[in-house]
Parts: sequence; structure tokens; C-alpha cells
Amino acid sequence: MDSMNDRELDHREGAKLFSRQPGRITRVARGAGVATRDVQELLTQYTKFAQMVKKMGGIKGLFKGN
Repeated sequence: MDSMNDRELDHREGAKLFSRQPGRITRVARGAGVATRDVQELLTQYTKFAQMVKKMGGIKGLFKGN
């Protein structure tokens, strides 16, 4: 994530930026010293987590019931 720029980190739909511009994945992978497949896997996990959080009503929903 250190290889991502501020726009990529702060964008609401950051994962979509990468799917629209695959060169970003290559740049981040090179900067992080990992394979492009690793970056793609991270983005997939991020997208799944974001969908789950959205279904639960946002981050605040994670702490209900404690």
C-alpha cells in the first residue's frame, strides 16, 4: 500500500481505479516488490470486505452487539 498514491488510497472506489487501468497494478506490484497477482488478490479481498461492511450497515455496524 506504500506504493499507492494518495488518490488511490483515498478514492471511495479505489479498487475500480485499478480494474479500469491495469498499469496501476503493475506499478504498485513493482514498488511493493510483489507479483501483480498478489496485488490483484489484495484488491479482490478488499472488494469483498467492503461489500460485507456495506451489507452490515457500515463500519459502525461492526461494533453493534458488543
